[in-house]
Amino acid sequence: VDSGTPCQGAAKTPPNLMKDPSFECGDGPVWSAQMGDVDTAAEGRTGTKSVRGTASATGALSFGVSSVVTSTSGMPYCINLWLKGTATDARYEVLPSVGGQAYSFSPPVTGSWERAPLASNLKLPVAAGASLSLRVRIINGQPGQTIFIDDIDLWESTSGNCDER
Repeated sequence: VDSGTPCQGAAKTPPNLMKDPSFECGDGPVWSAQMGDVDTAAEGRTGTKSVRGTASATGALSFGVSSVVTSTSGMPYCINLWLKGTATDARYEVLPSVGGQAYSFSPPVTGSWERAPLASNLKLPVAAGASLSLRVRIINGQPGQTIFIDDIDLWESTSGNCDER
């Protein structure tokens, strides 16, 4: 049985499509920020690292990564992740590049790692040929507020119900 790799995490079926989902190896997708900063923090839920967004101005911070995965089959994609921080109001968004519906939810942000979504995996219908982008926003934030993200799990659902994990 394949136990996975330090950079990709535990082996799963279907596989996790997020490259370097725990931010341990520095070879994952490039995260960018608007109205703030994004970096790799020496603090993780598992391992020793996570991605951190820090607001640099009053109002909002937005940071994300584009074209994480491109659908070839049109089957739904599923996602969950872990986050924590000092922001009092945050929104997590998954955006398709072509048609379809953008999904957003406001998970609770605390000083402890919390799974988002809390109780189930987020199911994302994606048209064949569309890519997915991820974005996290601090709403009505203050300078210095943070959001940490770790252990992103993104997969194509073989059942169509996102019940594989």
